[in-house]
Amino acid sequence: MTQLLLLVGAGFSHNWGGRLASEVFNTLLGDAAVQGDSEIGALLWRHQRVGGFEAALAELQRDARSDPALSARKDVLEGAIRRVFERMNAAFFNLEGGFEFHNHTGWLVRELLVRFDAIFSLNQDLLLERHYIDGDNIALTGARRWQGAALPGVRWPMPRPGFLPGEWVNARWRVDGPVEAPKHMQPVYKLHGSSAWIDANGRDLLVLGGSKGDAIAGSELLAAYSDEFERRLAFPDTRLMIIGYGFGDAHINAVMAAAASRGLKIFIVDPAGATIVDRADETETLRRMVIGASSRALRETFAGDVAERDLILSFFAV
Repeated sequence: MTQLLLLVGAGFSHNWGGRLASEVFNTLLGDAAVQGDSEIGALLWRHQRVGGFEAALAELQRDARSDPALSARKDVLEGAIRRVFERMNAAFFNLEGGFEFHNHTGWLVRELLVRFDAIFSLNQDLLLERHYIDGDNIALTGARRWQGAALPGVRWPMPRPGFLPGEWVNARWRVDGPVEAPKHMQPVYKLHGSSAWIDANGRDLLVLGGSKGDAIAGSELLAAYSDEFERRLAFPDTRLMIIGYGFGDAHINAVMAAAASRGLKIFIVDPAGATIVDRADETETLRRMVIGASSRALRETFAGDVAERDLILSFFAV
């Protein structure tokens, strides 16, 4: 049986107003703490063309290891980035018009999401938690396969449903449970952690900047998530839909390329279409894996674009 997986990046959340890397850069320049340190602003500008704000943070993270004086500057930038996520998460709670772009059965984004055997996310925002995983939202799709969706190994901070706006912004999910997904629950794996997660020691579990591989390896949960991603992609006859990922993470690209020998096929939803794979070092390998692409935004496709919706759904015709 064909395994169907989904990988989402910042471009997925962008459909509901989430920030792309270039937009995070613009927001950071206006942060009061960043404006108070001209060196941080200069660093952001220097990396904007190549690597963006994460490359700027990576430089600070690296230099702070050998120069304690730079540790405070690193903390300032990390704090500003977290405030970007806080504002984004607050906006996701109060989406004007809601999560769906169409009211009729067959046009719901949730009906797309429930089709997958597992969802992997590179996003640290709370869009999926708020509008897909929480409460009874998944039941609205009429899915027979799943009883709900779950974040394996992550304990919600309060009963579900029932979050209030302020609680969503300020709540912290504790990472302390079994990594195996509950039976009959669709697993959602956030490969880079979350702006709302803390580990058993109360530390943020948010992977940003450089040395992502080291940060992931240092977390039992994220290491298990990474292993699950690699394990599932290595299954024979697997298809992976990729929505809004810019192929900028070498460790993610390497896992996909390594699975080519096992027959992994990928379908891309991105404004750049299939050519987005050219940003990865494994360009030639990834090109051979592509079985289709949609270059229109989900918010346009699922608002009533019949042809583009049919193109996306062709991914499931196996």
